[in-house]
Amino acid sequence: MVLTSLDSQTCNLRPTFGTPKIVMYKLLQGQHATLTLNLNIEHSKNTALVRERASFKATCKMVANQEAVSLNLTIVTLKANAKSSEKSKQDLLKAKDVKYKDTFSLYQKNLKSNTKLLDQVATLKKKSTIGLQVSPF
Repeated sequence: MVLTSLDSQTCNLRPTFGTPKIVMYKLLQGQHATLTLNLNIEHSKNTALVRERASFKATCKMVANQEAVSLNLTIVTLKANAKSSEKSKQDLLKAKDVKYKDTFSLYQKNLKSNTKLLDQVATLKKKSTIGLQVSPF
């Protein structure tokens, strides 16, 4: 009399018709122990995966925070550099304006003095031509 048969899908022993109750109980106890062991193994795998996921998540968050801090520092540095560059540019423009104004004032002074000299030369020419003219009488 065949008491058990082999289940091809799960490779577990299955009781057949006419198997005594004690044998069925023993078979069920063995299957229960196997299933409990498999469940415990899967539970420990799941727990390890949960821990690994939490560790990975914390690492990603820490790296992202570090990157954000370094990017913020870079942005602050670039803004400061831009401000100092703009200030330097404005200072150079002011210096150029001052130099231009100084040069322009010198040009105006030279123009006035040259105009006076031209007037003096014209006056001297008139005097010299008047003195050289021979009067007809």
